[in-house]
Amino acid sequence: MHTDRIYLYDVDDQPLSCNFSVLDVEQRNMDSLPPLLHQPANWRLVLRMVQEWNRLSEPKKRLVRRSCRLFVSPSVLAEELGQSQRRKAACKNQRFMSKEDFMQRAFKVAEREGGTVQVVSRKCPVSSVTKQTQQHISPKT
Repeated sequence: MHTDRIYLYDVDDQPLSCNFSVLDVEQRNMDSLPPLLHQPANWRLVLRMVQEWNRLSEPKKRLVRRSCRLFVSPSVLAEELGQSQRRKAACKNQRFMSKEDFMQRAFKVAEREGGTVQVVSRKCPVSSVTKQTQQHISPKT
């Protein structure tokens, strides 16, 4: 995960005890690759996976790495993880309650506890600008 090495698993999610670096595949360094990848069919699969990996943006690569999930296609997994994150973000709670929500909650608690709620509102003081405007508009006598 932290070394950027890819670990291979079989269809039953059992480890194949071989791994490789994306850089080794890109440079076609066959000496450092496991013998399993020397077979043409496996080599094509690995090349396709590395190409998909390189097309991902860095945040998506990070998301795939941190998920620690097995995948066949990194782009498909990145899309799945992105969708699940969007769903989580959509149902995120607000940091602060609105005045209306706060009042509704207060009424519910008071009703449940058998108490009452007293709504206190303060009148906005008349500002000096408003006073001057009122004096200016008044008709002259």
